Amino acid sequence: MRSKTLYHILYYRIMKNGKLNHLFSLSTRMSRIALDILFPPLCAQCEVYLDSGVEPICKPCYQAIIKNSALICPICTARIANNKRTCNHSEKLSAQFPYLLGAAAQYSDPIVRSCIHQCKYEKVHALTKTLSLLLITYAQGLDPQPRIFTTNPIIVPIPLHTSKEHTRGFNQSAYIAQAFAHAMHFPYDELLVKCINNDPQAKEKTHAERFARMHGAFAIPRPDAVRNKNIILIDDVSTSGATLSEAARTLKRAGAKQILALVIAKA
Repeated sequence: MRSKTLYHILYYRIMKNGKLNHLFSLSTRMSRIALDILFPPLCAQCEVYLDSGVEPICKPCYQAIIKNSALICPICTARIANNKRTCNHSEKLSAQFPYLLGAAAQYSDPIVRSCIHQCKYEKVHALTKTLSLLLITYAQGLDPQPRIFTTNPIIVPIPLHTSKEHTRGFNQSAYIAQAFAHAMHFPYDELLVKCINNDPQAKEKTHAERFARMHGAFAIPRPDAVRNKNIILIDDVSTSGATLSEAARTLKRAGAKQILALVIAKA
């Protein structure tokens, strides 16, 4: 296993065991020093040595990511001017995507793709910090700012099925959503639960198959907490839009008003 992966896995576990509230305690600092000696921190992308193991990738790699600067239509990916969808889609198709979409970057970006893959599948959980920063910077840079930002929306992560989360050990979307809510001063609530373990979608080849596979995948245990509320959904990647579409429609049926979906990357 590469030094960078070992370092960030061990660092994350020490931070988690310390529950983060003792970040600056002597024991934590000693642990970090020991990790720096045993496993010198490397950039998770280019493997250059880092001055500190706190940041998982180096500044040149982060700055090399091509960032987006606007919201897009979730159907045709056209840029949305002034937070208004102007593309002409059928009423049926629009109802299938009852949200606007914001993607901080493109999944085709090799740095973004590598960070997401390492975070999810190589357990380099420290990369949630980089991914969160990318999403926060994107959202804060939108001009004009989405009107939903002025309504104190609830930040809701896309959930994993309990068995999937147990296997993976964490839900990266929840980590990112919590960091986003904290930075934007919005309330955070895990209003959705995944009630069908139907991952992955990669086996489904057509658009219709992916949407059919997600039908009924989510539930809302506390519908009163959703009714008449504006929601910002958070996920790591949007591919076909089937997951976000089903989540948004589930929220709409429970009485949610406006829904904005924000993701790290659009595939």
